[in-house]
Amino acid sequence: MQAGKKRRLGIIGIVAALLMAAVAWATFGPQGNLFQAYRRDMQLKSKLKTFAMPPGAKFAGFVSSENRGTGVMSVYMIDSSFDGVKAHYSQELARSGFVVQNEGNQQQEKSVFFCAPGYGLTIMSFEGGYMMIFGRRETPC
Repeated sequence: MQAGKKRRLGIIGIVAALLMAAVAWATFGPQGNLFQAYRRDMQLKSKLKTFAMPPGAKFAGFVSSENRGTGVMSVYMIDSSFDGVKAHYSQELARSGFVVQNEGNQQQEKSVFFCAPGYGLTIMSFEGGYMMIFGRRETPC
């Protein structure tokens, strides 16, 4: 084999090995876990956006859970009763397989928890709006 061809094959082999090592480190290294958590976080936000808001609701923003990729909170402002919000989401979420799991009714805060395979969603009221906490769920409904 010619010396130039051997050298070229050697360089190609080294570059391929370095690329494989970089891909493995990016996937399984510490940054890989952050990327995977970021991707799960984006998937949750994307899924949450598929649920139509009640008429008159204004989206105020997202907040990710401290343990990224496990949960997302979104806040909405609305001039409607919690019962109206709950009725809207009961119909909206039923299309995606969610069912009401339980309800909370304290003096200043009302809440309802919906469950679907792989997901949990809590809607909580506050003065002038409501927040939705949406996350992955390991246990069955």
